[in-house]
Amino acid sequence: MGHIHSTYRILTLQTSLEEITHLGEGYLLVQDGDDWRPKQLLVWLEQHNPDLLSLPVALVPPDANGDGAVFAVDPEGEPLTDTPLFRIERRRPTVYPI
Repeated sequence: MGHIHSTYRILTLQTSLEEITHLGEGYLLVQDGDDWRPKQLLVWLEQHNPDLLSLPVALVPPDANGDGAVFAVDPEGEPLTDTPLFRIERRRPTVYPI
């Protein structure tokens, strides 16, 4: 994880999605061109793949630019790859108030 932020916390996927949800509506999880609101992904996983919610992940919180990531980790908390499961992106609204 050489080029990855040095500050990350090991959580379950469920806890990490819940924490990202608390960041606000402007944050999305992005993977392979698809994006989800954290709450929507959490609900979908609860219904379709609840076993995935207990997997350990490293949560790299968004930086000043609003970019962060979620990485798969082994049971000891070591990242499995340098490629994130999800990128966390802050998206600005496309419609601005007048």
